[in-house]
Amino acid sequence: MSADPPRSRSRARNALHLLWVLPLAGVLSMFPIALASFSLCGIGCYSPGFIRYEELPLAVLMCAIGGLIVFLAVQLVPWTQRAWTRLLVSIPAGLLWGGIWLLLSLRAFDPMSPIFGR
Repeated sequence: MSADPPRSRSRARNALHLLWVLPLAGVLSMFPIALASFSLCGIGCYSPGFIRYEELPLAVLMCAIGGLIVFLAVQLVPWTQRAWTRLLVSIPAGLLWGGIWLLLSLRAFDPMSPIFGR
């Protein structure tokens, strides 16, 4: 006789879908995030203070789209049967993904950045 009932094995199998969905969502979200970074900086802006802040709304929108892709990936894949659990995990995942990439696009962690403070 098997130690695991068939129902728990199917739950574990559903959770394994995250192993391919999350990397795929990460790769797909890199296209709008790269556009956000390019719109703020262009090619080769390595000097501090060279960010074009007039393009900030486009960068925020593109990072939000990247976060939305991760949100949808976590929300729509049935890795758990509880819809509320998927919602409570997918909202912070999408917000964190888009927010962290927006901060990285703005070079907020650069000590010479005007956002970080001089």
